[in-house]
Amino acid sequence: MLGAQSAWRIRLVSRIILRPTRDPLEASHLQRLVVQVRGLKQELFCSTHSLADPPPRIWFLKIPGSSGRAEKASSFPAELIPFPAAVLTWNPPGYGASEGKANLKLAADLLPEVVEAAVQTLKWTSVPMFAMGTSLGGALSVHLCMQRDVAGIILCNPPSLPELLLGYNRWWNLMVGGRWLSESIPPPLHTMSLVQRISTPGVLITSLADQVVPPELQQRIAKNYAGPLKVIEVADADHRLRMAEIPPAEMRSAVQWLLSQAGIK
Repeated sequence: MLGAQSAWRIRLVSRIILRPTRDPLEASHLQRLVVQVRGLKQELFCSTHSLADPPPRIWFLKIPGSSGRAEKASSFPAELIPFPAAVLTWNPPGYGASEGKANLKLAADLLPEVVEAAVQTLKWTSVPMFAMGTSLGGALSVHLCMQRDVAGIILCNPPSLPELLLGYNRWWNLMVGGRWLSESIPPPLHTMSLVQRISTPGVLITSLADQVVPPELQQRIAKNYAGPLKVIEVADADHRLRMAEIPPAEMRSAVQWLLSQAGIK
């Protein structure tokens, strides 16, 4: 049970980091799945596999960054996989029509339950799941690996929020470091600590010109990653890099390596 002061600090740091939007977006080309956890309706959008068809061989859960939306997600990396693969993207609380307020702790707490509700609804309980996340979505993906069986993860410019807030001067910490903000980050998003205990194989993509999550911080995450890890560094790319923009041959090789590490041929 969180104390009133801790809950207030999490709400404050969530307001600083998260950029939720609820405006309707065109998504008629996607299939919408709604599940309910803790009394809150949560929406996911599928960009590949028909949800009415038999289960795919594998599926990917995508988690957007702090200003992303599931309605904007592409089918990547399904086009790089030589067998049926589904790609679903989650709108965390406060985004799109997902109920609840945008809050770092709430998103982390709900994520494993959203996955469980989705696989039960779709009857995909035996389908291997992979997770993908850009920026904050990468930190949430790492957290998910500590909560349930994940066959592999793909991370793009992931932060470890405590270290990012404490060690790098930005507008949100008045350019003097942010110990008070750093100490407000809930433990599920202490990515640097979590990766030291992770066994899930992963691919980590770093934009070498990233000015939001510095490359050296991402390199520290890679160095501390306990499981098998393949690192891709993209020169001249910034934090806005989309994984689909990486040369297909390089990304296909990384995805095939990840599938092999997960025991999927």
